Amino acid sequence: LFDSTLTLHWRAEVSEGEGRGRHTVVRTGDRTSFFTAHPQCGLSSLPDHLWQRLPPLDASRLVVFKPDYLADWPAALYDLSLAEASLRARERMVQAGRTQVQASSEVGSANVEVTGADFSGQAYRLVFWPFWTGTDRYGDRVYRVLVNGQTGETTGELPRDRMKIGLTIALIGIVL
Repeated sequence: LFDSTLTLHWRAEVSEGEGRGRHTVVRTGDRTSFFTAHPQCGLSSLPDHLWQRLPPLDASRLVVFKPDYLADWPAALYDLSLAEASLRARERMVQAGRTQVQASSEVGSANVEVTGADFSGQAYRLVFWPFWTGTDRYGDRVYRVLVNGQTGETTGELPRDRMKIGLTIALIGIVL
């Protein structure tokens, strides 16, 4: 889990005025965002798009790790270095900050360019996020399912048979 303060420097070309008096104005500014307990998966084998859809971890319910918790349970340990995990977390924070800048009222619907990002107050905590993972093979593809160990909520990938989907659509079309 990463904590950080991010200041994004931005530049945008904004249209002002109406009719013939309409002109483009360049605006610049800074936006500061605070990230607390921002998760970053430490497993290189788990695709980012999948674990990011996992319902959020309740950091207030974390307990101090004891090896007994994993006794007789298979467990995956992190394989990303702290440096790599930090870079990935920073990239996601900048993306979130860019979205916040684009949604701000001072920029409007302008084309926004982030010209710089400054991080400060950085800290991290290594946590073992309790979740289960399962896989299933359908055809030539492997599908994964994740279950949040705190809440029991699940997310995953579903196989889709294009032939069955096409036949279903054709059948609905015939009936209609």
